[in-house]
Order: sequence, then C-alpha cells, then structure tokens
Amino acid sequence: MKTKEWLGIFDEERAISYDDGIPTFIPGYLLFNELILDIVQAHKDVKKVLIIGAGTGFETVNIAKLLPEARVCALDPSAAMLNSLEAKKVKYGLNNVQIKTAFLEEDDEQDYDLVIANLVMHFIEDNGEKENFMKTVFSKMSENSHFFLVDKMKPSDNEAKLEHWYNFQIRQGKTGANAKANLDMINNDLNRITEERLNELGASVGFQYIHRFFQAHHIMGFVLSKIK
Repeated sequence: MKTKEWLGIFDEERAISYDDGIPTFIPGYLLFNELILDIVQAHKDVKKVLIIGAGTGFETVNIAKLLPEARVCALDPSAAMLNSLEAKKVKYGLNNVQIKTAFLEEDDEQDYDLVIANLVMHFIEDNGEKENFMKTVFSKMSENSHFFLVDKMKPSDNEAKLEHWYNFQIRQGKTGANAKANLDMINNDLNRITEERLNELGASVGFQYIHRFFQAHHIMGFVLSKIK
C-alpha cells in the first residue's frame, strides 16, 4: 500500500479514539515522548521545529510547551486528525504553533532546528520513497540540527519481538482476534525496515550521527544529526 493510500484510515472516528488508544497499541508511547523532551531540553538554541505526521497533536503540544519561544510547525495530511490539534492549540493557548494540512513534500519552508517524525516512516515504501523522505527532511534542516524518528521496525529477532507485542496487546485488553489482526497488518501491510537499513539510508543522505535512544519490542527511536 502506498503512503497516500493510508490517508483514508485517519478519519474523524480514528481522530476521536486516537489519543486514548495509541498507548495501548504502541508499547512505550508515553516514555519515548518523554525521552524526546529530555533530549530536546538539552539543546537551548531551537527556534524552529517541524513535526511530521502531527496527527492529534500529542508531540506538538509537549514541544510547544517546552519551547515557548520556538515556532512549531505541525504537518499532517489528515484534516480530521488536525482538528483535534486545533482544539488543543486553543485550549492551551499555544500561539507558537502553526498547523498545516499537507504532506512533507508540500511544505516549502527550510532551516528547521528540530524535526520529529513519530510512527510515520513505516507507511512509506522502501522503493526509493523512504530515501526521498529522508533527503527531504535533511534538506529542510539547519546546520547542527536533530531529527527524531520513532518507528515500527524489523529487529533481528523480529518473530520474538512481535510475539511479545501480541502479549502486550492482550494485557491492554485487546481480544486475541484483534491482536492477531494487528500482527497480520504489521507483517503484510507496513513497510518496516531493519536498524541497519535505517543507518544506511541516513548515512546516504548525509546524516553524520545516528543513535538509537529507545526500544520497546519492535518500536525503536533514533536521533539523526546534521552536523556542520
């Protein structure tokens, strides 16, 4: 399935249930977002942030609160998901947030000091599209900037990690049938890659430093740095 063909699943119904449902589907969801904040806080010179696949805005709200002087651009192709973010922006008075209904390649801005793409790249096929995605991100970043990428990956012990994830889903209250359907989706529909492939893609487009900062079952988080 191509990237833009996934857009239809992120409708108003998904937007309503997303915030409550995502921590029961993605192991460590709250933790990896906290870790990103911890790392970002160490960099005091962030003036411009891009959040790709901002969705309902969990990451956007946290980053905008942490960096009130920074301009935060929240990008997502789903207007239904971004409606929830619009409501959060008003609720928390986040005047530093700009919301755009668009894909990454449709954003014409540059010089982002910080880029975040959580749970996005597994929708992108590894047929040149992943490399183009990484190239586009790199081209939009300022010197000495950082790209946080958290994704559903294919670890070396993939079968074991997915079994662990199945057990995680059951403990979160999902039925065996639902958990099995999710396993089938992960295996058959998503475009997961190995950590080695991510390192290869990152290095090929110019990232000088790639560091894994998080893993929970098959979910991994990386910092990719563009160093002058």
